[in-house]
Amino acid sequence: LRDARDESSVLSCCELPDETLLAHAASGGMHRKLIAAYEALQGGVPEVRIADGRVPEPLSAAIAGAGTVLVRSGKAGL
Repeated sequence: LRDARDESSVLSCCELPDETLLAHAASGGMHRKLIAAYEALQGGVPEVRIADGRVPEPLSAAIAGAGTVLVRSGKAGL
């Protein structure tokens, strides 16, 4: 979400900030997801998709393209 208070502000693609800014990018469970995504991207995974667990069948929805794709900084638009 661009704005955590506005559920309609979902981003389709987002560049993860560098590690020094990651601590301020989210809180709670989303913060842990971003750390895991960052580590996966640093390890060579080309992209990570964060699914919305509040929707019916979130994994199927993510596979169909729902959620937010995270990429390393400088790689958005690929």
